Amino acid sequence: MLQKGTVIMPPSYINVGAYVDSGTMIDSHALVGSCAQIGKGVHLSAASQIGGVLEPVGALPVIVEDNVFIGGNCGIYEGTIIKESAVIGSGVILNASTALFDNVSGEFISKEQGKPLVVPENAVVVAGSRPITKGHGNKLGIHLYTPVIVKYRDDKTGKSITLEDVLR
Repeated sequence: MLQKGTVIMPPSYINVGAYVDSGTMIDSHALVGSCAQIGKGVHLSAASQIGGVLEPVGALPVIVEDNVFIGGNCGIYEGTIIKESAVIGSGVILNASTALFDNVSGEFISKEQGKPLVVPENAVVVAGSRPITKGHGNKLGIHLYTPVIVKYRDDKTGKSITLEDVLR
C-alpha cells in the first residue's frame, strides 16, 4: 500500500503487501520486498533492496522507520529494523547474521533470540570489516564484512542529505 505523496522513480518495484508511508522516495532500480514497512520521509536510493518475507521461510518483514536515508546499492534483509532518522551509507548490507559494530560505544549489536537486528535511532552506518581472529583466515589476513556505526546523526549529517527535499 502506498500513501499519498510517495515518489516512485521507475524502474523500481514494490512487492505485494508492502507498506510505504507518505513523503517517501523510492529511487530507480530499488526494491521493496513483500510485507516490508517503510516510514514517512524515507529516501531509498537507487538499486537498494529491502527484503521481504517470502524467503527464508518464517522471515520477519524489514521495518524502516520515519526519516531514514538509505544510500545506493544497500541491502536490508531478514527482519532488520532501522530506527528513526538513521543514515545507511552506500553499499551497506544488514541482515540477521551480520553483527553491527557501534564505534561510538565499542559494542557489537546483533540479532537476539527471537528478535531482529535493530539499527539505533540517528545511527550513521557505513560498510567496514574486521579481521578473522582464528584459523586459516587469521593466517592469511582475511577480514569479514562488518557494518559500522561511525557516529550518530548531527547537523553536518543533515546538511549532506538536504538536496533530497528539493527532489520531492
